[in-house]
Amino acid sequence: MALINLLDAFDADVENQVAQVKEHIRETRSLVGVIREERVERLRVRATRRKSIARGTLAADSEFWCSI
Repeated sequence: MALINLLDAFDADVENQVAQVKEHIRETRSLVGVIREERVERLRVRATRRKSIARGTLAADSEFWCSI
């Protein structure tokens, strides 16, 4: 009888551990989603900044130099 109680306790402990691992997996997936969204936003801001710098730069073939 003691062996059955021990196995039941072990089974309950394993079930708790599995539930905790599943919860951690859900949390991790959620955090990964947030990080991906933040990365996409940073890349978008960086691309916008590069475009504005490129527009403000006077290249050698710019209309500015043709008018001088």
